[in-house]
Amino acid sequence: MSGLLVDAVGLPLAPEMAELLCALHARCFVGAPGAQWSAQAIGTILAMPATRAWLSSSDGQPGGLLLARAAGDDSEILTFGVLPARRRTGQGRALLHAAAQWSQSLGLERIVLEVAMSNDAARNLYASYGFIEAGRRKGYYSLPGGRVDALVLTAHVADVSDRSQP
Repeated sequence: MSGLLVDAVGLPLAPEMAELLCALHARCFVGAPGAQWSAQAIGTILAMPATRAWLSSSDGQPGGLLLARAAGDDSEILTFGVLPARRRTGQGRALLHAAAQWSQSLGLERIVLEVAMSNDAARNLYASYGFIEAGRRKGYYSLPGGRVDALVLTAHVADVSDRSQP
């Protein structure tokens, strides 16, 4: 991956940061009505305890983001996206690695996330890290082709961390 990974936590959440994350999130989820989050929603999420955010960048420009929070023994990935033009460049793997390392540092046991059943690229990425289906939310996502189930996936933090070495 060219570029770097920026841990956005610990930075004061200035309105510009929330706006940046909002704009990046919208560009990562183009074509998914209702999937984009407002700057206010992102600011609210980042203000919650035990929540982290990471940005990936390439050529000085943001390329992806991942927001996660600790919930009990789990690390919950709240949102994870990479710009279409930056996919398959290692940025998603770098973001997942950062989240796994953070989760491991907190002693969390599992990483949990949701993914649209129709998102084959993301499902393949998660499968390569050992994520398995733990549940399903019927008609959870509203996509241009209609309602799509969300797969609830889980993996052991140590497995994801071991497989995601950059």
